[in-house]
Amino acid sequence: MMHKKTRDIIKLNKVSLKKCVAVAIIALLIGNAFFAAGGTDVFAQTLPDQENDSKSGEEVAGGSLEGSAESIEDILEDPEDKALLPESDEDLNYAPDSVVILLEDDFREKCEDTIDQLNDLSEAKEEELKSVANSANSIGEPEEIKSDIEKIDEAADAAKEILDKAEGESDELTSFAAAEVPEGSSVEEAIELYASIPGVISAEPDYLLYEEEVSVSEITAGVSEVFPRSEAETGTDAETALAAEATNDTYFNNQWYLKQIGAEKAWEYVNTHGGSEVIIAVADCGVDVDHKELKDNVVRDKCRWTIEDNPSTNLPGDFSNVSHGTHVAGIIAGKSANGKGVAGIGNNKLKIASLNMAPYLGGSVSVSSAVRAVNQAQGLGARVFNISLGTGSQSRPATSNLPSLKTAMDNAYANGLIIVCSAGNDAYTGAHYPSDYDSTISVINCTGNNVKASSSNYSDKCFISAPGTNILSTLKNNNYGYLSGTSMASPVVTATIGLMLSVNPSLTPEQVKTILKETAYDTYTSGFDNYSGWGIIQTDRAVARAAGMGIVEGTGAIKGTTYDDSTKTIGLDGDGMNGTGNTADSGNGNGSGGGSGNGDNGNGSGNGNNGSGSGNGNDNNDIVDTSKFDNPTSAESFVERLYYYALGRQSDAKGLKYWTDILLNKEKNGGEVAYGFFFSEEFTNKNVGNEEYVNMLYKVFLGRNPDDAGRRDWMNKLNAGMSRLFVMDGFAGSPEFATICGNCGFASGTVPSSEQRDVNEGVTGFIARLYEKALNRSYDANGLNYWCEEFNSGRQDLYTIATNGFMHSQEFYNRGLNDSDFVKTMYRTFFDREYDDAGYNDWMGRLSAGASRDEVIAGFAGSPEFRNLMASYGL
Repeated sequence: MMHKKTRDIIKLNKVSLKKCVAVAIIALLIGNAFFAAGGTDVFAQTLPDQENDSKSGEEVAGGSLEGSAESIEDILEDPEDKALLPESDEDLNYAPDSVVILLEDDFREKCEDTIDQLNDLSEAKEEELKSVANSANSIGEPEEIKSDIEKIDEAADAAKEILDKAEGESDELTSFAAAEVPEGSSVEEAIELYASIPGVISAEPDYLLYEEEVSVSEITAGVSEVFPRSEAETGTDAETALAAEATNDTYFNNQWYLKQIGAEKAWEYVNTHGGSEVIIAVADCGVDVDHKELKDNVVRDKCRWTIEDNPSTNLPGDFSNVSHGTHVAGIIAGKSANGKGVAGIGNNKLKIASLNMAPYLGGSVSVSSAVRAVNQAQGLGARVFNISLGTGSQSRPATSNLPSLKTAMDNAYANGLIIVCSAGNDAYTGAHYPSDYDSTISVINCTGNNVKASSSNYSDKCFISAPGTNILSTLKNNNYGYLSGTSMASPVVTATIGLMLSVNPSLTPEQVKTILKETAYDTYTSGFDNYSGWGIIQTDRAVARAAGMGIVEGTGAIKGTTYDDSTKTIGLDGDGMNGTGNTADSGNGNGSGGGSGNGDNGNGSGNGNNGSGSGNGNDNNDIVDTSKFDNPTSAESFVERLYYYALGRQSDAKGLKYWTDILLNKEKNGGEVAYGFFFSEEFTNKNVGNEEYVNMLYKVFLGRNPDDAGRRDWMNKLNAGMSRLFVMDGFAGSPEFATICGNCGFASGTVPSSEQRDVNEGVTGFIARLYEKALNRSYDANGLNYWCEEFNSGRQDLYTIATNGFMHSQEFYNRGLNDSDFVKTMYRTFFDREYDDAGYNDWMGRLSAGASRDEVIAGFAGSPEFRNLMASYGL
């Protein structure tokens, strides 16, 4: 579509030419009349005055001096295909005062020639204006000619503006101009005007890119927490080559993602291979270059403020409202091994060139600044370019693929610059730029549980996943804090590539991508998939491969939904019962002790961390008289009742003596001794069900059979995920048990659970039902403890656990639900009920219309009905 003003510029010479021809014809007619009347002398006498006052009639008639254009159409080009106008008036996602112009290699010559021709044409129009003004029988309108001249001059000014603002004029860079919108013109008018100038490839709005801001659903209790640097922190600022020393950084243990990607092993590889320093360009809303954690790893003379095409010593710092650029820089290059703050993945090998693209506070940058940053990064010697910004979301769909930025990135990639982009945080599968370009590496945000974060965009354009949820890094003004999003995942990949180049500077962008995909931890479907790209980045394996070590065993902490942590133990310092098999005793305190045994009667011994014991079991199946310990009055009878009710047999002499002595010597209280029986290997091997277990607790701790209400309450707790130790501890703290133990001469005591699932009954019940509703199975203890710890520690809230942890787990993905079953599962999981027809049809319609499953998940999880369900658990 050609705008009116541009059409007027091109049409003006057609009208003016007709007028000039008419003037010439009249002049000729007048001249002939003079000759016919014998007035030759009169006519001849008028010629000198005409020559002094104006150009010849021929020049005025056509403005066609030799070599001059006869029409503005011969000078300007049709802007139809080059003017990339916004799709609608509502599409206001661009700067109001500038236009981005992509230029041909020989644009300067063409623009200069255009200016010359336009100047010539303008001069001709000026003469035409004078001629018409001096003619008594003027058939031209002076005002129209003046308007024509203004439009010619406007086109010439546009060509001059291009020449003045042009940058990137080299074989390796992208030639472009960020030209001003002429006063009184709209952006659309300016685009069509500039697009008509020869030498211009395209003209487009100066679109805005936005920080891939943190989704509220991914903010956990710890995200808003800021850790100010303590002046009391000590440590040396001296460089160190020992990767192990990186662990002396104050908040190293809070940087969970370093373990997930195998960072420490990667640092060893880099140091072993004598890694060199690598320049990383961070194109963002600025970096706090004076941050104590960053100042030694920021190269100040390579930092730029990209709103203008010149170096600036006045670096304005971080213009983001959430310290976006500073946080990104800290992930890559926070100083390691200085006894302070955080450890950057770069381990002091990666140096930051901050390219501040933000002209003002607020977290958005223009495409022209981004194109300039890409050009500058190449001139500064950067090997990797991180841009954690983009455009294209549910609420703000991309209406252009930003051709000027695409061209700049394609050219830079061809010249060896590796570009890493955030995929976006809107659970969106539509177009997102610049991450969708083939010349970039698009990064999905994954959680510590190795699943896609629910807010993360995903599509067949995404290349790889990296941890980006609850990432601890630097904030401006010497602070630290957590942020989440693909903006945090992108620098993890950037830093990994930086380390790869540190050990092997000769790697090309394509070689880097090959190594990344071949060393990633594969998730979801085998090979590439839209949810994770090629999988989750493994820094140690990628660096080893880059260094020529081949494929090595990864050290990253890869854990699935059921999170196996065999180091977690419950126990009494190893003191339990001793022996295995049919023996009376087991030395296992659920993982902290050991025991062995042999023989039919179970002669055996066992050792815990702080205690030991031995005993001989027997297989006496005689009828037992329980009256002697139904109402125990001694330590011995108390122990005998434990043998009978817990293990279902009579005591053996050594075991009876061992436990009796422990009580008499007050080494343990009654609850702790009972624990030794109920959590022994022998009891575990009995595979007692929950109901039978509760009945046993009533007999041992209360000396009676259960009442229906009490048994039902304890059973509900067990079925909802609380541990058996939690329930036993409840019995051990009862007045009845205190009375029994007091009658036997020792204290009752309790045995509090250390399991995370026993911290909050509501949380545990809520998560346990997620296993049932989302995964269609009962919980497993390790997995339940893992998720409860994620919540209890503040790392994840329940919304995130439900949407990220379960709905994006490999196990849920592997269920292979069709859309119908998927929607029904959402009703059961988030509403705790079956679907209603109207709601079901609505969600199915949305999916059929192209909505993503993440949109459906977000809809259910954000509903009042789900909030009410959480409230029913006291949450």
